[in-house]
Amino acid sequence: MKKTTILFLAVLLLSGCAATKEPKNSPSSTPEQTPVTERATITPQTTQESQSIKQILNDHLVLIISTELPEPEYAISDSDYEKYNYIMSYLNKHLDKSEDVLLDELSDVYKESAESLKEFMNSVMQDAVDRDMGKTKNTVEVKQSDLENITTKFFVANVVDESLFKLEKFDSSEINALNAIVKGTLSYDGIEHSFILKFKVGANLQNANIFQLKLDEKNIELK
Repeated sequence: MKKTTILFLAVLLLSGCAATKEPKNSPSSTPEQTPVTERATITPQTTQESQSIKQILNDHLVLIISTELPEPEYAISDSDYEKYNYIMSYLNKHLDKSEDVLLDELSDVYKESAESLKEFMNSVMQDAVDRDMGKTKNTVEVKQSDLENITTKFFVANVVDESLFKLEKFDSSEINALNAIVKGTLSYDGIEHSFILKFKVGANLQNANIFQLKLDEKNIELK
């Protein structure tokens, strides 16, 4: 009788131990998971340094800009001006010879005597110099507003996207003997850049030839 009782108690104990074991799929057996934090994507802002010249200007630039000025009238005619410049160029090219000898050589070209050519040069010299300086009979002159207009037209013709361009301000505009320099600030796609533009207005005042451009004090290759 005692043996049976002992076996019965052993069975009960074993059953109790099995009942206290946690099931494999219980919540306490699941590994703790670390919550995922959502990361924001940061887009770098465009700055003056990161905005390249290729983003602003076309690869091939328009370097001759119309001034939109009226046709000038000069004291010297086109034919006399051309003749004067040719003779003067010939004299300067052969500095090893005297002026009389050189004019004598040119007498065959113009079918005139050396004395006649000398008289011609003396008579038109001042008018030719005035034309070189842009002086006209009808008082056409290049004003500050014309320089600013030329500058604006240059950038409009050469920026990649005109809608992103704005000429913010002009700091200075000067011209001396038809050589102009304009300084100011432009913005492209909201980013400001300082600029210096240099150009020469042609003797007939109809076109401006751009020969130097600086953006943010850096020389830009003109091609």
